[in-house]
Amino acid sequence: MSSKPAIFSPIDQQTPSSTTFGTGYKLSGKTATFDHSNSLISANTTTTNGYLRLDDTYTKLVLHVKSLTTAATFTSANTTLYYLNAGGAVRSYNYGTVTYNPSGNQDWTIDLSRNVLTEGCTGILGITNGNWTSVLRITFGDVYFLKGDEKGRTFTGIYSGGDSDLLDCLEDPSCTVLDFTNTDSLPATENWQAVAANKNMVYYLPSGSANQHPNVVNGTTCNNLVLSGESGGFMLPTAFSATAASYSHTINDYAVLTLPFKAALPEGLVAYTLSASPTAVTCSPFTGDSLPAHTPVLIQGSGSFTYHGAGTVSTPKNQKINNLNPVYLTTKAAVGSYFLSMTNGTPVFQRVASGTEPTLSPFTAFIQVGNLTTSAASLPLEGLVTGLDQVRQRGENAGDGRYYDLFGRRVEHPRKGIYIRNGQKVVFQ
Repeated sequence: MSSKPAIFSPIDQQTPSSTTFGTGYKLSGKTATFDHSNSLISANTTTTNGYLRLDDTYTKLVLHVKSLTTAATFTSANTTLYYLNAGGAVRSYNYGTVTYNPSGNQDWTIDLSRNVLTEGCTGILGITNGNWTSVLRITFGDVYFLKGDEKGRTFTGIYSGGDSDLLDCLEDPSCTVLDFTNTDSLPATENWQAVAANKNMVYYLPSGSANQHPNVVNGTTCNNLVLSGESGGFMLPTAFSATAASYSHTINDYAVLTLPFKAALPEGLVAYTLSASPTAVTCSPFTGDSLPAHTPVLIQGSGSFTYHGAGTVSTPKNQKINNLNPVYLTTKAAVGSYFLSMTNGTPVFQRVASGTEPTLSPFTAFIQVGNLTTSAASLPLEGLVTGLDQVRQRGENAGDGRYYDLFGRRVEHPRKGIYIRNGQKVVFQ
């Protein structure tokens, strides 16, 4: 069995803003000269001929160098990226000297994150260097963008459960996909999800395969998708339909949740839809039958809960709902973004300061830099309803011994969740 990395966002699939930009950006599998007079991607340093428009908020550009030759040193001096910031203005960044492995087989990774490109990156013009004597002739393998730490592997040939690449992927918590669609003799009894470090990994098999274990996609259908907030990331190259899908997590009071499929809200939880503005995040009580996919919501409750759903499962690119961005991969929030935090027992969206960048878990959401025009230290949550407030507003006796849910509705037979009784929170496990 042989394999190669699964590519989620190849550069060839990005779309130039104008046909006059040319096709030089299609570097995968090509050989190119790189020196002071020969740029990569394009020779443009302005948008006169357009630019390569990025379809998501990528943090890395990876160029796999299969081999290279030069009559001088295997380095690129003053390696500079020309790009468009979040406002559409042309900017450049000098990454300094890049040193290549003379024997090739190397991933050359360019950091596009806001940790380096602080104004964001929405488009690419080209890559230049200051080489005069070191004329580099580079043969590229795959050239692609990464949103986070997503990894995957595509396998071909006769299936082997002892394949070293397969075992490495199963032990890697950042691996999100194994593609066996062109692999023969696949066992119907193999339960990859049971042994994988990332329990949220998905396994693509050919249509008609007999394997029905969790997270196996046969063709375009998954019989049983099982996801957990206590496991790894979730990133798909293609969408599929799930006959049954579930997501489980443990929360303590408040959490922001984004699901990749439509699901029912478990009993014992209260949900709010969210809308962010420069002054606050407005919370509206959720009253629907199912939580919509890819839509950040605020969940209030305490304990372990499972959300059940079905239908289309996907991880769309460049999602922004009411100024909030869904998170499906472990993500380091950039300085100036906002994330849910507890301040003196009160939930707020806290601005990220330099040196305090938090790591966001998958299946959450945050307010990305540039979504709002504000520099507030925090954004309050407006519209939250507490059961005690509701009871008091109606003039009822908060100490009458009865139970109320967090919307102030009387509950005769409390189940798992948080309730109000005699003015105090009561947790039913």
